[in-house]
Amino acid sequence: MSTSIPQPVSAHCSDEEWQQRVELAACYRAFVHYGWTDSIFTHLSARVPCRVTPISI
Repeated sequence: MSTSIPQPVSAHCSDEEWQQRVELAACYRAFVHYGWTDSIFTHLSARVPCRVTPISI
């Protein structure tokens, strides 16, 4: 049986998109740290300016 090793997400996106993902993850960690999760209903979003088609991160 052959199983393939999944590629990391960073291998499938641009450097700009990866940086946005990293910064968005840092925002989530900061909101949890300060206890602000109830006021944002666990929703943060980011926009990757160079992306032609919209995606949800």
